[in-house]
Amino acid sequence: MRGRRLGPVLLALVLASSVAGCGDSDGGGGGTDSADWPSGKPAVDTSGLVYAVGDTVHLGDDSSLEVGKKVEHFVLAGAGAYFTAGGHDAGGDASYYVDPLYYSTGDGKAREVAPDASDLTASADGRYLMYMDMGSGKKDGFGTPQAVVVVVDTTTGDEVARTSEGMGDPGSDDDLADLYEDAEPQLEGITADTAYYQGARDDVAIDLSTGKVAVRGDDDKPPSSDGLRSPDGRWTVEDVYEDYAPQDRLVTADGQRVQLTGVPPKVDLVRWISDTVVAGSALDGSADAEGLTAGSTEPLITCEATSGRCEIVPGPTAADVVFPESSAAAG
Repeated sequence: MRGRRLGPVLLALVLASSVAGCGDSDGGGGGTDSADWPSGKPAVDTSGLVYAVGDTVHLGDDSSLEVGKKVEHFVLAGAGAYFTAGGHDAGGDASYYVDPLYYSTGDGKAREVAPDASDLTASADGRYLMYMDMGSGKKDGFGTPQAVVVVVDTTTGDEVARTSEGMGDPGSDDDLADLYEDAEPQLEGITADTAYYQGARDDVAIDLSTGKVAVRGDDDKPPSSDGLRSPDGRWTVEDVYEDYAPQDRLVTADGQRVQLTGVPPKVDLVRWISDTVVAGSALDGSADAEGLTAGSTEPLITCEATSGRCEIVPGPTAADVVFPESSAAAG
């Protein structure tokens, strides 16, 4: 299992050459046709090992949320999980494709809260939700909607921002489909006070306290977004793939390799779940050009960086597990 996600906007463009949706964005900060966002409930605990298998989101305290649909991508925010479950053709002639955003508190019911979420993330504490909507913005002359980025404060249910800043101009000669395929706009993460995204024309920052949307300068960058460095910066995962299998290495800040024990040596380390613990999978067996060989498995694992001791998480295998879309700039 390789834990790095392919560019979501490029995927959306491949799935549909023409996209449409429900409602328009005014292209600036502040909401227009905002959703009825859930609010006012205690926040779900986002700490520890969090992952989804099928229609169940497993939390770090060993409890779980039954969300009513098979999860493809998700975040924990507010009192539950926001997730996509696979899109579908829409329109009378099936002329466009949408990937709806759902919300569930674990009661087995999936509530649709937005018509499309081609990319999503959340703040580390679960207060802020951010997603990119490729289906409901103003359309250019070729019928392609302008990308819209939405940030929601889940404690109040208010939209902090709904904006298309930096996403090209549908009223100009811009061919948005070509622009998005080349530039591939994407979310970059959320810090304690700012949400960041990479637009097709400009990079943008959103002030979470005021909702102000501003084009960023070259020196105004979010924290590292590679996901391989531990939150406190003491360890880094070296992403290695050789002989048809992941063979990641864990090293200290001064370049010393941490010897991992307790699991098979070929590991794929994809997500830090604390300052010292990283999660991923191990290859128990072998692989070739066609995939895992007969009898081989890839169990879910966690590794403690201070000791190098790893443990297999009973039950799920890498092929079944979906990790949350973490905020690359969490802080």
